Order: sequence, then structure tokens, then C-alpha cells
Amino acid sequence: KGTETDFVPVGSGPWTVGEWKPEDRGTIHAVPDHWVDPPHFGTFIVVQVPDTTSRMAMMQTGEIDLGNIDFGKFRELESKGLVFLQTMSDKDTMTLSAIWPGNLWTDLNAKIASKNLKAGESEDAAITPWLSPVYEVDHAWIGCPWESKCPYTDTDNPAGMSDMEQARLVRWGLSHAIDRQGIVDVLQAGLGTPIYQELMGPLFPGWRPERTVTAAMVKATHGKYSGKSETQAAEVLGPGTGWIEYKEYDNAAEPNHEWPWLIETDLGEANRLLDLAGYPKGSDGVRFEIKMNKYNCETGAVCLEQADAVAAGWEELGVKVTMLTEEYGAVVVPRMRDRTQPWPVVKNCSVETANYPFDWPPPSADSTFSRPAWGCSFENRFLDYMYMEINGTRDKAKREDLHLDMVDYYYYWQLYSGMVQPPRGVAANPKTVVSWNSRSTAAGFWGRPQHIIPVQ
Repeated sequence: KGTETDFVPVGSGPWTVGEWKPEDRGTIHAVPDHWVDPPHFGTFIVVQVPDTTSRMAMMQTGEIDLGNIDFGKFRELESKGLVFLQTMSDKDTMTLSAIWPGNLWTDLNAKIASKNLKAGESEDAAITPWLSPVYEVDHAWIGCPWESKCPYTDTDNPAGMSDMEQARLVRWGLSHAIDRQGIVDVLQAGLGTPIYQELMGPLFPGWRPERTVTAAMVKATHGKYSGKSETQAAEVLGPGTGWIEYKEYDNAAEPNHEWPWLIETDLGEANRLLDLAGYPKGSDGVRFEIKMNKYNCETGAVCLEQADAVAAGWEELGVKVTMLTEEYGAVVVPRMRDRTQPWPVVKNCSVETANYPFDWPPPSADSTFSRPAWGCSFENRFLDYMYMEINGTRDKAKREDLHLDMVDYYYYWQLYSGMVQPPRGVAANPKTVVSWNSRSTAAGFWGRPQHIIPVQ
């Protein structure tokens, strides 16, 4: 049986723990003259107040100085004499996307295969993605490249169009229907910025709003990565011209089409692409049905409304959307881990800030290197190659070239439909608090209270 003496935190930071009442409040006290990060005040108390309206009322009366706030309340702050304090820089704020799990295009666990090569082991590195439940039925947004191994009979592809190309066009069409600026203006009180991939947007290093991608460009990168590599990537993964999606570029429905980095909200183009993909509106006005998982994600409670805004855009196209509010940790996470999640999910996957350097590899979560743990639940040898080669290349210019090819690949295949990059911060009483420069973190709100500057 636990006792109060079980909780005895020990650290070298600028605070010591005082009174701590779970589910009620916690108190910390400043370490005077701390050697590296001295606080600007003596005591910091965190009080549990679940309701935003109550927090705002308590800030008005002076009972509290700072509080988390829902985006929907932003426009009320000024009238109540309160302000929004951004605790993280614009570049450090969390990204949000519609992730497209279930696009499983490799039959090799590169993590195991790499280990085998290094250690001379022989652990089985084969995986069988065609056996995943994501391929039990023909989902419009998931491409099955496994031909005779695909468990369903594909009957809705336009003549000459592969399942991979059809699904890619669908993902692009749905991406064009996302009103990113509308989400910023309406749900985020005009704060934040649109993004177009989880790891690319206006605040990211290397952002090129005029850049476009063609099938020939991405095909050429496969050829580029078919020779020797600086790491074991080529030996583990084989030549890029042998990766399963390589044959798709010559069969592109519009081989000369320039796919933009800056994806405009364009319902006309979205409808055109869904028509081209072989999903015209039926007599009931419906093209196809889709489910989408939403939950109180990294952006907070507003994530539910952000997901609804995406769904509203898709509904305008004649796509019937069912929103799933399954418990994320208990239900969705195991499906993402096991690569059995067939529906898009609105959340942040792994790229948490726009400070993501332009010479970095993809997150391991976007590759088989995250197995057997949680991943974004799409996999291919291209991103496995990038994970290995960028991590192992010493020359920064070469890493940047690899990264650019990687971003082009993400765009062409639309593995993420980027949405927005909302601000992170708290509401405050300006009579008592001047600023709070926190840190880059997924939590984002309450890091490093020693950086709070009180009114003197």
C-alpha cells in the first residue's frame, strides 16, 4: 500500500516540490540563486480546473494568473481583460495532419534486415502486408500493389489505371478539399498557419511554395537510389528501380501533371481528381464512404472540431464521412502499432515542430524501423532508404538533397494531408504576467515555469 513518503522527487532543477494533492493542486518552490535557470518568483501553484469558462473567471478575479484555454474562447479574451501568451515560438508549435495509414508497400522489415547484415544473423525479416486487415476490402484511399496477393477483387478502377494510382488520386482530391486557412481563421482565431505535409509548410526550413512534383521527377529519384549507397541501405533494400511503387510512375493518369507543394483549397480540382479516379457521384450524390478517427489530440480539444472541418470539406465532394471517436490509446494505437488501421486519423504523427532540419531523415515512425512499436502505419522501401541513408551520410549538402527527394515523395504519394500548425500557449491576466517563453514539447503549455516573467 502506497504512502505519502513514496513520492520523494530528487533533481537538480530550479524548483523543489511542496504540497502535492493529486487531482487537486501541486505546489513548487523556487531554488534561490539557482546556478543555471533561476526563477523570477518564489512559488508556482498548479490548480486543477477542468472547465475553460471557470478558468477565465478565476483569471479575471485574480484567483489564478494563467490557464489553459480552448481555441473557441480566444476571441473572448480581450473583452474579459485577458490575453493569450504564446509559450512556444511559431516554429516550435505542433503540426496537425490527416494521416493515411494502411498504405503498406514493402515486404521487408528493414530494421531486422539491417541488423542481420551488421551482426551476421539470420532472423526472418520478411513481412506480409497483404495479410493485414487493411486489405480485406477495397478502400478508395488505400492502394494495394500486391497484385494477385491482394485479397479483394478490384472492380472499380478506370481502364488502365492501377489500384495504387487510383488511391493516390483520391488522397490528392481529398487533400484539395481541406480548408486549411478556414481552420486557422475560424477555429484558431486567426492564429497559426496552414501546412501541406506533416514535415513541410511555410515555417519549415527548405519551404518552396512554388515547387511542384511530377511522376518523372519521383521516378528519377528511384533511379538515383539504385546504385551504391554510403550506408548499408542499398544492400539491405535493393535498387530503387526494384521497389514496388516504381512501376507506377509510367502508368500515372496524368504523367505531366505538376503536383504542388502549396496545396490550395480547390473543390473544383478535388472533384475533377475523384472523377478521374473512377468515383463519380451516384444518383444519391455519394461517391464513396470513408471513416475517420478523431480524438482530443495534440492540439487539444479543438482537434475534434479540426477533424470535423476536414470531414465537412470531404462531404462537399460527395464523400460520406463517418467520424469515429474510439478511445485513441486503447483502440487506435494498437491498430497503428500492428499496421491494421485502415482509416485516416487526424493528429500529429512524429514531426512535432517546424524546426525540423532540412537535412534530417524521416521519423522512424514513417518506416519499418519503428516495428514492432507504434508507427504512422504506412511503410515503403523509399522511406526506409531515406531513414538509413540520411542518418549515415556525413555531408550536409548530400543530406539536404536526400531530404528534398524525400519531401517530393511524400507529396507525390500524399501519405499525409497536412492541415495546420496552431499556436501553443496559455491565457493570462496581463496585470500579473508579462510573458512565458517555454520550450518545444508535445505538451507545450506548462514547460519551464521559471521562464514566466511576472509584472513587477
